[in-house]
Amino acid sequence: MIEVVKRTWKGFVRFSLVLIIVSVSFGAVSSTIAFIKGASAADNKPNEDIIIEDSISTSSGRDIIDQRADSLLKEMSYFLGSKLNYTFKAEIMFDNILSSGRKVQYSAEEKVFVQKPNKVYIEYISDLGGKKFWYDGNNLTLLDPISGLYSKVKVPNSIDQAFDEIWDEYEYSPPFSELLFVNPYKAMTENVKAGIYVGSSKVFGVQCQHLAFIENNLDWQIWIEEGQRKIPRKMVITYKTIPGSPQLIAILKDWIFDQSFSKFVFTPKLPKYARETDMVNLTKKSTKDLGDLGGSGGDF
Repeated sequence: MIEVVKRTWKGFVRFSLVLIIVSVSFGAVSSTIAFIKGASAADNKPNEDIIIEDSISTSSGRDIIDQRADSLLKEMSYFLGSKLNYTFKAEIMFDNILSSGRKVQYSAEEKVFVQKPNKVYIEYISDLGGKKFWYDGNNLTLLDPISGLYSKVKVPNSIDQAFDEIWDEYEYSPPFSELLFVNPYKAMTENVKAGIYVGSSKVFGVQCQHLAFIENNLDWQIWIEEGQRKIPRKMVITYKTIPGSPQLIAILKDWIFDQSFSKFVFTPKLPKYARETDMVNLTKKSTKDLGDLGGSGGDF
């Protein structure tokens, strides 16, 4: 009788151990299966970096822009293009690359007034200097308030044509001048190779749609306000061909639309000590800085 009990007890212990082993094994297998499934799902999830890089490599002829990003940028373009008078400010941070290769960040502020079809005033002041820009429909006047040097050139009688001409002649473009064109979308995407919709994001409490674009020489991002006012609230530009890949970051604020401006806003106000020089001297490459009006920071 005792032997029977012993054998029964041993059998029960063996059976219990088997159950434990099987349970543990099954749990491990289940966990492994779940992990594999999760990994597969992650592997199958679209990778924005791959998408945007593949867009460049596979693009033949027409550049590839994600449909949603393309639509949002066009909506912003239509909104700004439909406005005749507006003003805004830009709070800017930009990198300066030292000879050692290290980055030092500086700040700037830009004020913009536009009255279509042919009047613009831009005041740009940074930690490293600044410039003032007047366009009155006939002439473009550029002033360096630090040195007192200014230049005046005759240009076409529309904002788009005037900016195109000074770029062709001097490779000069004020920061964010693309936002002043009748068709900002065309001006901003002229050199774009690929673009994606990143997602919804807030800029200082304002809900925005975040887009990212790639060009040969730079990458740029834009945050467009949600709702009826499709205005840009933030921009980031990365200059890939400049050693150290410096960035310019701008918060666009204080937008005011449909406000009439005095003609004196667009009339040059030159200091008494100002001296006239050739436009090339104010826009030549040796004087350009990432955060300077007319520098590499001015071009998308």
